[in-house]
Amino acid sequence: GLQPVYSSSQVQSNNSNPSYPPMPAAAATTTAKSARLASTTPTGPAPWIFTQPGAKSNITIGCILPFEGPQQVVGEASMTALHMAIKDWAPKLLPSTNINLTCLNGKCQDVAAYSAMTRLAQDKVVAVVGEVCSGASVAAAGVANDKKIPMISPASTSASLSQKDYFFRTVSGEMLLE
Repeated sequence: GLQPVYSSSQVQSNNSNPSYPPMPAAAATTTAKSARLASTTPTGPAPWIFTQPGAKSNITIGCILPFEGPQQVVGEASMTALHMAIKDWAPKLLPSTNINLTCLNGKCQDVAAYSAMTRLAQDKVVAVVGEVCSGASVAAAGVANDKKIPMISPASTSASLSQKDYFFRTVSGEMLLE
């Protein structure tokens, strides 16, 4: 079943000068507080791994969700849903694969989500679930698109996200809601 592997404080990022798209203009021109956020490694709950008997391979799935602030309950509920989905579907769809779920705190903020997606790309995730706020998803989707990492949001509706090849959502976009 799902169990913690190591604490988020034990996770180290690979800082080997990767090439990423430029930070969104809104994120790059925000206050000094936001600049400090960009220079810190995003944290979240401890990574979890779903182990299966006889597993021959491992994959890492990332998630960027808000684990603080007004949308914290949405982030925690989404993470619980991810755990349930992995428990239910991994034995059927990926029977000989261990799944590491690494979730980072996107805070529903563009800079934090951009930093989280950059870190997950460095960690070589196969896909990312999140963010739930459109502005944060727009910032993270640039990295996802550039690195060809599928990203699926359970809640972001911004029409600008429809222009990203590797971004998917489970809700209708704003243009369809009008």
